[in-house]
Amino acid sequence: MSTPAHLLSDAVQLVPGQHILFLNSAADPFVSAVARHCPDCVVTLAEDNIAALQAALSESGQAFAHPPRHIAFHEYSAREQAAAMDAAIMNLLYQPSNAWMLYGLQLARGALKPGGRLYVVGAKDRGVQTVARHMQERFGNVETLAISKGQRVVCSRNPADHR
Repeated sequence: MSTPAHLLSDAVQLVPGQHILFLNSAADPFVSAVARHCPDCVVTLAEDNIAALQAALSESGQAFAHPPRHIAFHEYSAREQAAAMDAAIMNLLYQPSNAWMLYGLQLARGALKPGGRLYVVGAKDRGVQTVARHMQERFGNVETLAISKGQRVVCSRNPADHR
């Protein structure tokens, strides 16, 4: 069975210099994969779990050309510039409730540049199909990029007319 990080690595195409936002998913091993394979990416960890944040920073922080930034997940939209991110990534495993998942979709909608992509990884039994329906409602599009033994990566592109 492929792990969510492996699925993300296979499905997400990153380009050096991209601005990437991890939504309450700092514990996801994909943070380390980005550090190894795209160290020139500029990473922001919108994270409320301080233990997960510290583990992610200690494991991968020095591998990035630009140290990852941190802002509290629940404060991101109030403190950060809108339409500044090229990609946003959320792993449903690390979301404490449905309300946080839906908040993450809303946050991504405002944080992504036009054409920016939101990638969500999760298990079928953890609601990834429901989240995909909400992505379709908010972004007007959704695509399944990978499926492996109940795990899926779904993606939405922020439309050019999102404001």
